[in-house]
Amino acid sequence: MASKEALRKALLTWPTDPLRPTAQLGAVLNSRLSSSTLPAAQQNASLGLLANKFSTKYALPAPEESMSGGIMMPRSNPEYYKALMRDLEEVPTRTWAQRLGLKLKGMIRWS
Repeated sequence: MASKEALRKALLTWPTDPLRPTAQLGAVLNSRLSSSTLPAAQQNASLGLLANKFSTKYALPAPEESMSGGIMMPRSNPEYYKALMRDLEEVPTRTWAQRLGLKLKGMIRWS
């Protein structure tokens, strides 16, 4: 059974979300931990998520073995998630002019 101190220490290492700096999952879980008592199963599940335990326990088939191409490389658009990750990494550093340009570009579509 995980103790509150161990869970609190684990929540300090939880990755931050650059798109929503005011709503961090680690902070929400930390406030919930201090306001109430979490069941041991929930504490262990949080620690398991942080340790990436479930991705190894419930591993998905490799893209070449999968009919659909895998969860991160769908056959219909294999570059979709790579482009999405690139855009998500660029979002915090964009200027207002770049954001405006992308918004206008999205409004006007050339066929």
